[in-house]
Amino acid sequence: MAALPGHAKRAAENEGAAAPSHYFSPATGISLQQATTIARQATGGRVLSAAPEVRGSKTEYRVRVLVDGARVRTVVVDDQGRIKSER
Repeated sequence: MAALPGHAKRAAENEGAAAPSHYFSPATGISLQQATTIARQATGGRVLSAAPEVRGSKTEYRVRVLVDGARVRTVVVDDQGRIKSER
């Protein structure tokens, strides 16, 4: 396992505490960064924001992308890297 930054290491050493989840990749599925790359490549736009959304045992990523410098589209990427919808 890679070394953790000081504050995360201290948190992990506390009894019953875990290091912040953003330091670890998910056990299964893709990361938020991978989801943004998939959305950017699919639309050819620039990523404005991205957020994970947990639904049961699955994680979906909602990625807002600026397309053609004028339109904002929301791309939903599932935890396997498939685009579920574009709005």
